[in-house]
Amino acid sequence: MSYKIEVVRTLAEVPDKGSAGRLRISGLSLVVYYFHRIETPIRFDLPAQDKDRGELSYSSKLLPGSGFSYETVRSAGPASAALTEILPHASECDVVHSILTFGGSYLVSAVPYVISVARDQEFGYIRIDEALDVDDCLKIIRAIKSDDEVGARASCLKESLVGDGYAKTTSAVDTQCVDGVMGIQIWDITGTGGREPEGRFRGIDETREYCWELSAILEHSSDHVINDGLWRERSPELVFGAIRHGFSFFDDHMVLVNETCCMEVAHIPAWLRGRSLYRMANFGYDSSSIFVASACILRSAYLRHLSQELRISLDSLLVDTALTMNELHSLTRTEVLHSAVLGRMREFTSSLREPRNRSFSDHMAGLLELGRLDTSVSRDLDRIRAVAGSLAQAREQDERGRTGIILALVAAALAVVGIPGLVDLVSKWVAASDWWSVGISSALVGGCLVGLGFAWRR
Repeated sequence: MSYKIEVVRTLAEVPDKGSAGRLRISGLSLVVYYFHRIETPIRFDLPAQDKDRGELSYSSKLLPGSGFSYETVRSAGPASAALTEILPHASECDVVHSILTFGGSYLVSAVPYVISVARDQEFGYIRIDEALDVDDCLKIIRAIKSDDEVGARASCLKESLVGDGYAKTTSAVDTQCVDGVMGIQIWDITGTGGREPEGRFRGIDETREYCWELSAILEHSSDHVINDGLWRERSPELVFGAIRHGFSFFDDHMVLVNETCCMEVAHIPAWLRGRSLYRMANFGYDSSSIFVASACILRSAYLRHLSQELRISLDSLLVDTALTMNELHSLTRTEVLHSAVLGRMREFTSSLREPRNRSFSDHMAGLLELGRLDTSVSRDLDRIRAVAGSLAQAREQDERGRTGIILALVAAALAVVGIPGLVDLVSKWVAASDWWSVGISSALVGGCLVGLGFAWRR
């Protein structure tokens, strides 16, 4: 069953441009992703999940043995100057992150920036003094993506991975921001005029009503939107194309997705539950769709980086003349680990309990081209196995040739000096004090040994 629905069916349903800008956001979560490659991982096992939380945790969305781990948040260091310039209260709390992994040496940190007006509920957030409009949201996204914030966060995340036992030193961790990709949950629109503060979000109707604003946030990766602020200058046709389809499992929210963003819009204060508070406090958002999208983003980043690494390995093998057995063993071990992780990633969708999440995972996999990437990586792994096997076989044949030469030299030496007879003769020469004969024999034996040593080094 597909849960994809039409939000805007015709161009005539797109509101007039003059209505753009009415949406006000009192609470949202902006999730940014950082990819880590650990040179020499300390642990290859999956971290323990918070299984004792039952249905409150996102682990409840997965069948046992899924092979995917999404940890609860821990500190990712203080906010940067670029962030506190836009959000002055950001200095009052640390930025946090969760570790996502299918195992192995590649990890992703999901960094949720939870932003909200002051509220009584206890979960970590960056306080704002008033509700945000779309331009405010875009400024915050630009600050989160700034070189200042990305550099500071990458450095703090490396230290966190070392502290949590994933790597020995920060120099063993290569960290990069997954450029342009975000998860966004708008979870409080109390500041929006003309609606009941406690009224639930009216899925299709309100998505259509605020389609100018929502499509602008959805297209945050566009320079014209994020840097130039020209989202109001788009045509109704472009808004229609961006917002036409969405995913809705109940009529109290809407999920909008493209290649760079998974955005869920809801109004949590209308139906606040303990599960929502737990997830906000421990993951930074309350959205199964963003949880599924995060796993797909990890899969995409893993496949893209592994593809680059495999091609570098293949290039180095093509210029090599032989491969030692130790090198082949190390290469085979790495391939086995990657193959195990690839198997877990392929089974992720089928490990989701709910049909709606499986349907959404399939849609995200299509947007991110996971099937094409997986096929490409599998083909590169096969090529490396074939080339490595040929090189190892060449080295083995070369070693056999060298061993044959050495054995021939040893046989010749033994034939010349006649070791058993020589021992008997030496005993007689020593008894007769025939030191001249002893010296000549010793010189012959020494010459043979030197020749063997030289041949071995060659």
